[in-house]
Amino acid sequence: MNEKIKTFLAHTTNVAITGIATAAGTAVAGPDGAVVGSMVGQSVTGVLGEFAERMLSARETQRVLVTAELTIADIRQRLSSGDRPRDDGFFDRATNGRSQAEEIFEGVLLKAKAEHEEKKTRCYSRIFTTAAFQSNVSHSSANYYLHLTESLTYTQLVLLELFGEAGRFKLRDVEYATVSPDQLAAIAAAFELFRRGMILCRHKDPESKGTEYLLEMGELRPAHLSLTALGNHVRVAAGLREIDQNDLNEMACLLQ
Repeated sequence: MNEKIKTFLAHTTNVAITGIATAAGTAVAGPDGAVVGSMVGQSVTGVLGEFAERMLSARETQRVLVTAELTIADIRQRLSSGDRPRDDGFFDRATNGRSQAEEIFEGVLLKAKAEHEEKKTRCYSRIFTTAAFQSNVSHSSANYYLHLTESLTYTQLVLLELFGEAGRFKLRDVEYATVSPDQLAAIAAAFELFRRGMILCRHKDPESKGTEYLLEMGELRPAHLSLTALGNHVRVAAGLREIDQNDLNEMACLLQ
Protein backbone atom coordinates (compact mmCIF):
# COMPACT_ATOMS: atom_id res chain seq x y z
CA MET A 1 0.00 0.00 0.00
CA ASN A 2 2.83 2.41 0.79
CA GLU A 3 4.35 1.88 -2.67
CA LYS A 4 1.00 2.71 -4.28
CA ILE A 5 0.84 5.92 -2.26
CA LYS A 6 4.36 6.89 -3.28
CA THR A 7 3.54 6.26 -6.95
CA PHE A 8 0.40 8.37 -6.56
CA LEU A 9 2.42 11.18 -5.02
CA ALA A 10 4.95 11.02 -7.85
CA HIS A 11 2.31 12.35 -10.25
CA THR A 12 2.26 15.76 -8.62
CA THR A 13 4.91 18.47 -8.82
CA ASN A 14 3.39 20.77 -6.21
CA VAL A 15 6.21 21.75 -3.85
CA ALA A 16 3.77 22.27 -0.96
CA ILE A 17 2.94 18.57 -0.74
CA THR A 18 6.29 16.89 -1.37
CA GLY A 19 6.71 16.18 2.34
CA ILE A 20 3.62 14.00 2.46
CA ALA A 21 5.40 10.99 0.95
CA THR A 22 7.36 10.21 4.08
CA ALA A 23 4.46 10.94 6.41
CA ALA A 24 1.97 8.78 4.51
CA GLY A 25 4.43 6.08 3.55
CA THR A 26 5.79 5.43 7.04
CA ALA A 27 3.82 6.90 9.93
CA VAL A 28 1.34 9.67 10.50
CA ALA A 29 3.17 11.03 13.51
CA GLY A 30 6.73 10.47 12.34
CA PRO A 31 9.59 9.80 14.74
CA ASP A 32 8.09 11.80 17.60
CA GLY A 33 4.67 10.21 17.79
CA ALA A 34 5.03 6.42 17.74
CA VAL A 35 1.89 6.00 15.68
CA VAL A 36 3.27 3.43 13.27
CA GLY A 37 0.44 0.95 12.80
CA SER A 38 -1.94 2.99 14.93
CA MET A 39 -5.66 3.14 14.23
CA VAL A 40 -5.43 6.74 13.03
CA GLY A 41 -2.51 6.02 10.73
CA GLN A 42 -4.20 2.98 9.23
CA SER A 43 -7.36 4.94 8.50
CA VAL A 44 -5.54 7.78 6.77
CA THR A 45 -3.02 5.79 4.76
CA GLY A 46 -5.54 3.07 3.92
CA VAL A 47 -8.00 5.46 2.32
CA LEU A 48 -5.21 7.41 0.63
CA GLY A 49 -3.98 4.14 -0.83
CA GLU A 50 -7.44 3.47 -2.29
CA PHE A 51 -7.38 6.90 -3.93
CA ALA A 52 -4.02 5.99 -5.48
CA GLU A 53 -5.89 3.50 -7.66
CA ARG A 54 -8.50 5.97 -8.91
CA MET A 55 -8.42 7.95 -12.13
CA LEU A 56 -8.08 11.60 -11.14
CA SER A 57 -7.17 14.70 -13.07
CA ALA A 58 -4.00 16.57 -12.13
CA ARG A 59 -6.04 19.20 -10.28
CA GLU A 60 -8.10 16.58 -8.43
CA THR A 61 -4.91 14.77 -7.43
CA GLN A 62 -3.49 17.99 -6.03
CA ARG A 63 -6.64 18.72 -4.01
CA VAL A 64 -6.68 15.20 -2.55
CA LEU A 65 -3.00 15.31 -1.61
CA VAL A 66 -3.13 18.79 -0.12
CA THR A 67 -6.14 17.78 1.98
CA ALA A 68 -4.39 14.59 3.10
CA GLU A 69 -1.30 16.59 4.02
CA LEU A 70 -3.38 19.03 6.06
CA THR A 71 -5.04 16.12 7.86
CA ILE A 72 -1.73 14.44 8.64
CA ALA A 73 -0.28 17.74 9.89
CA ASP A 74 -3.28 18.25 12.18
CA ILE A 75 -3.00 14.71 13.55
CA ARG A 76 0.72 15.09 14.21
CA GLN A 77 0.17 18.42 15.96
CA ARG A 78 -2.57 17.06 18.20
CA LEU A 79 -0.56 13.97 19.11
CA SER A 80 2.53 16.04 19.92
CA SER A 81 0.32 18.25 22.12
CA GLY A 82 -0.66 15.21 24.17
CA ASP A 83 -4.13 14.63 22.68
CA ARG A 84 -5.19 11.01 22.28
CA PRO A 85 -7.45 9.58 19.59
CA ARG A 86 -10.89 8.43 20.69
CA ASP A 87 -11.13 4.79 21.82
CA ASP A 88 -14.86 4.14 21.48
CA GLY A 89 -14.74 1.96 18.37
CA PHE A 90 -14.52 4.78 15.81
CA PHE A 91 -11.39 3.19 14.27
CA ASP A 92 -12.51 -0.45 14.58
CA ARG A 93 -13.20 -2.34 11.38
CA ALA A 94 -16.83 -3.43 10.96
CA THR A 95 -18.03 -6.62 9.29
CA ASN A 96 -17.75 -4.89 5.92
CA GLY A 97 -14.04 -4.36 6.51
CA ARG A 98 -14.28 -0.58 6.96
CA SER A 99 -14.20 1.59 10.05
CA GLN A 100 -16.25 4.71 10.68
CA ALA A 101 -13.01 6.70 10.52
CA GLU A 102 -12.21 5.38 7.04
CA GLU A 103 -15.70 6.23 5.83
CA ILE A 104 -15.41 9.80 7.11
CA PHE A 105 -11.92 10.28 5.66
CA GLU A 106 -13.04 8.95 2.28
CA GLY A 107 -15.88 11.49 2.38
CA VAL A 108 -13.35 14.22 3.17
CA LEU A 109 -11.18 13.33 0.16
CA LEU A 110 -14.15 12.89 -2.19
CA LYS A 111 -15.48 16.33 -1.31
CA ALA A 112 -12.02 17.87 -1.57
CA LYS A 113 -11.50 16.26 -4.97
CA ALA A 114 -14.53 18.00 -6.46
CA GLU A 115 -14.29 21.29 -4.54
CA HIS A 116 -13.71 24.33 -6.77
CA GLU A 117 -13.45 26.66 -3.74
CA GLU A 118 -10.14 25.20 -2.63
CA LYS A 119 -9.99 27.14 0.65
CA LYS A 120 -12.79 24.86 1.83
CA THR A 121 -10.56 21.77 1.70
CA ARG A 122 -8.98 22.85 5.00
CA CYS A 123 -12.45 22.73 6.59
CA TYR A 124 -13.06 19.19 5.32
CA SER A 125 -9.77 17.96 6.80
CA ARG A 126 -10.57 19.59 10.15
CA ILE A 127 -13.88 17.72 10.36
CA PHE A 128 -12.00 14.41 10.20
CA THR A 129 -9.43 15.37 12.85
CA THR A 130 -12.18 16.74 15.10
CA ALA A 131 -14.07 13.45 14.83
CA ALA A 132 -10.87 11.42 15.30
CA PHE A 133 -10.08 13.04 18.65
CA GLN A 134 -13.49 13.99 20.07
CA SER A 135 -15.84 11.18 21.04
CA ASN A 136 -18.74 13.64 21.35
CA VAL A 137 -18.73 13.98 17.54
CA SER A 138 -20.61 10.91 16.37
CA HIS A 139 -20.15 9.18 13.04
CA SER A 140 -23.49 10.51 11.81
CA SER A 141 -22.74 14.04 13.05
CA ALA A 142 -19.39 14.09 11.24
CA ASN A 143 -21.10 13.00 8.03
CA TYR A 144 -23.71 15.71 8.48
CA TYR A 145 -21.08 18.40 9.10
CA LEU A 146 -19.32 17.31 5.91
CA HIS A 147 -22.62 17.56 4.03
CA LEU A 148 -23.36 21.02 5.43
CA THR A 149 -19.85 22.32 4.75
CA GLU A 150 -20.01 21.09 1.18
CA SER A 151 -23.38 22.81 0.66
CA LEU A 152 -22.11 26.17 1.98
CA THR A 153 -19.95 28.61 0.06
CA TYR A 154 -16.62 29.76 1.43
CA THR A 155 -18.25 33.16 2.00
CA GLN A 156 -20.82 31.51 4.27
CA LEU A 157 -18.10 29.72 6.24
CA VAL A 158 -16.38 33.07 6.76
CA LEU A 159 -19.71 34.49 7.93
CA LEU A 160 -20.13 31.67 10.47
CA GLU A 161 -16.79 32.56 12.00
CA LEU A 162 -17.59 36.27 11.85
CA PHE A 163 -20.89 35.87 13.71
CA GLY A 164 -19.25 33.40 16.09
CA GLU A 165 -16.97 36.22 17.19
CA ALA A 166 -19.83 38.52 18.20
CA GLY A 167 -18.54 41.80 19.56
CA ARG A 168 -15.07 41.52 18.07
CA PHE A 169 -16.03 43.45 14.93
CA LYS A 170 -18.03 46.63 14.54
CA LEU A 171 -20.91 45.59 12.28
CA ARG A 172 -23.91 47.49 10.94
CA ASP A 173 -26.61 47.99 13.56
CA VAL A 174 -29.46 49.15 11.30
CA GLU A 175 -31.11 47.92 8.14
CA TYR A 176 -29.55 48.74 4.77
CA ALA A 177 -30.87 51.47 2.48
CA THR A 178 -28.56 50.94 -0.48
CA VAL A 179 -25.91 48.28 -0.96
CA SER A 180 -23.08 47.49 -3.36
CA PRO A 181 -23.12 44.23 -5.37
CA ASP A 182 -20.57 42.68 -2.99
CA GLN A 183 -22.60 43.72 0.05
CA LEU A 184 -25.74 42.29 -1.52
CA ALA A 185 -24.01 38.94 -2.07
CA ALA A 186 -22.79 38.85 1.54
CA ILE A 187 -26.23 39.80 2.91
CA ALA A 188 -27.91 37.15 0.74
CA ALA A 189 -25.41 34.54 1.97
CA ALA A 190 -26.10 35.50 5.59
CA PHE A 191 -29.86 35.41 5.06
CA GLU A 192 -29.56 31.87 3.68
CA LEU A 193 -27.65 30.85 6.82
CA PHE A 194 -30.54 32.29 8.84
CA ARG A 195 -33.10 30.30 6.87
CA ARG A 196 -31.05 27.12 7.35
CA GLY A 197 -30.99 27.54 11.12
CA MET A 198 -27.29 28.33 11.55
CA ILE A 199 -27.58 31.95 12.66
CA LEU A 200 -30.24 33.86 14.57
CA CYS A 201 -31.21 37.51 14.88
CA ARG A 202 -31.33 38.95 18.39
CA HIS A 203 -34.22 41.28 19.20
CA LYS A 204 -33.85 44.99 18.37
CA ASP A 205 -34.60 45.87 21.97
CA PRO A 206 -31.31 45.39 23.89
CA GLU A 207 -33.31 44.65 27.04
CA SER A 208 -35.02 41.71 25.36
CA LYS A 209 -33.42 38.25 25.40
CA GLY A 210 -35.64 37.04 22.57
CA THR A 211 -34.93 36.64 18.87
CA GLU A 212 -36.66 37.87 15.73
CA TYR A 213 -37.79 36.12 12.59
CA LEU A 214 -36.61 37.77 9.38
CA LEU A 215 -39.07 37.70 6.49
CA GLU A 216 -36.67 39.19 3.94
CA MET A 217 -32.98 39.89 3.75
CA GLY A 218 -33.57 43.66 3.78
CA GLU A 219 -34.38 43.29 7.49
CA LEU A 220 -30.97 41.84 8.26
CA ARG A 221 -28.80 43.79 10.74
CA PRO A 222 -25.33 42.19 11.01
CA ALA A 223 -24.62 43.49 14.53
CA HIS A 224 -27.64 41.54 15.81
CA LEU A 225 -26.67 38.20 14.28
CA SER A 226 -25.09 35.31 16.18
CA LEU A 227 -24.74 31.56 15.82
CA THR A 228 -27.31 28.95 16.74
CA ALA A 229 -26.18 25.71 18.35
CA LEU A 230 -26.01 24.09 14.90
CA GLY A 231 -23.97 26.97 13.49
CA ASN A 232 -21.52 26.75 16.37
CA HIS A 233 -21.16 22.97 16.03
CA VAL A 234 -20.24 23.41 12.35
CA ARG A 235 -17.85 26.22 13.26
CA VAL A 236 -16.02 24.05 15.81
CA ALA A 237 -15.99 20.83 13.77
CA ALA A 238 -14.71 22.54 10.62
CA GLY A 239 -12.07 24.51 12.51
CA LEU A 240 -13.35 27.88 11.32
CA ARG A 241 -11.28 29.66 13.98
CA GLU A 242 -8.34 28.98 11.66
CA ILE A 243 -9.98 30.74 8.71
CA ASP A 244 -7.89 33.33 6.86
CA GLN A 245 -7.85 36.52 8.93
CA ASN A 246 -7.75 38.70 5.79
CA ASP A 247 -10.94 37.07 4.53
CA LEU A 248 -12.56 37.67 7.90
CA ASN A 249 -11.54 41.35 7.94
CA GLU A 250 -12.79 41.90 4.39
CA MET A 251 -16.17 40.39 5.26
CA ALA A 252 -16.42 42.56 8.38
CA CYS A 253 -15.75 45.66 6.24
CA LEU A 254 -18.57 44.66 3.87
CA LEU A 255 -21.02 44.39 6.76
CA GLN A 256 -20.14 47.63 8.55
